[in-house]
Amino acid sequence: MERFNAWLKTFRRAIIRYERLAIMFQAIITFTCIIIHMRYGI
Repeated sequence: MERFNAWLKTFRRAIIRYERLAIMFQAIITFTCIIIHMRYGI
């Protein structure tokens, strides 16, 4: 879990919440998780 959080922190857009709508923020987090999954294969 700690490693995943470290990978998540590399995506500035996911850490700093620029979006006002919760659905847009959820989309950014989901997209970030997909990229991490594709990059690291977990």
